[in-house]
Amino acid sequence: MIHINLLPYRTIQKKDNVLQQVVIFIFIIALVTGGTIGYHFFLNNKVSALDKKVELTKKELKKYQKINKRIKAIKKKLNLLKKKTKIIKGLDANRKEPIKLLETMTRMVVPNRMWLKNLTSKGRNVKINGNALDEQTVADFMTRIEDSKFFSGVTLISLKQVKIRGLNMKQFSITCKKKVKAKAKKKPVKGKAKK
Repeated sequence: MIHINLLPYRTIQKKDNVLQQVVIFIFIIALVTGGTIGYHFFLNNKVSALDKKVELTKKELKKYQKINKRIKAIKKKLNLLKKKTKIIKGLDANRKEPIKLLETMTRMVVPNRMWLKNLTSKGRNVKINGNALDEQTVADFMTRIEDSKFFSGVTLISLKQVKIRGLNMKQFSITCKKKVKAKAKKKPVKGKAKK
């Protein structure tokens, strides 16, 4: 039997093309929508993971800030202890110096002709106040100080006559400088040559 298609051929083909294009368009929209939704979920998961990381980092930061505060407190205490130790070492090193100074000055005094009233030492500077029977005694005292190996730069600041227990005495004020001791250089140790 012969079938005759009464529908125009081109109209059927156009309908098929339109239907095919509609299906492709719907498929593309579904694919884009699915991809967008999937990407949205992917980004949400990533944001959630980053939020968790940020929270963990904040907790760690707080923990390290507490540790950092403790470290700063320990460093502060350590610096204070270092300063105290340095002061103690300085005091320990200089504790015998006033005794040596007084002993040295006592040896410089002209016996039975003078006495010291006041002896002040500040750094290298030494100030001496005292009374003597006459100018010659003060000059002898100054010469003794100058000739010693401990002092230099002896200067007479003042010399005036005063009455003490009815006697005419000379009241004097002298300054001088302590000599700086040269530190001994360490000699290098020579090794024995190998044979």
